[in-house]
Amino acid sequence: MDRFVIALQETGQLADGRLTGPVVIPAGLVEQFRHDLDCLDEKVREVLLAKAAGADLPASEGTFATGLLTDSGALVPLARQAILRLTPTAESADPMPALRAEAAALAGDLDTALRLADQVIGDPQRPTAHAR
Repeated sequence: MDRFVIALQETGQLADGRLTGPVVIPAGLVEQFRHDLDCLDEKVREVLLAKAAGADLPASEGTFATGLLTDSGALVPLARQAILRLTPTAESADPMPALRAEAAALAGDLDTALRLADQVIGDPQRPTAHAR
């Protein structure tokens, strides 16, 4: 999170400890964040992806240790924005249903994953997540 704060200060988006407007994470910082995510345990990454996609999953000690969650277990908004920017999706207006289905499956919540996947499959206009 220190890198986020420094980047926001350097780009003038954070002044005197306050955001100056809507936050746009610089592309270079997102790439640094990609490396940080790649270094995490696979299960921790899966929970972070699931939380970024809107799944309400319990967080493990490892997930809390990343510093990307609030005390209540919610994903910090800057981290959510960065994770979603790093998540490949189809070119579309609303990738969230497919992302939520994928995230739920990765996190082991198969009931939710199947329900959401069924909604995506049932609507041919909905986007799908690319395979990694």
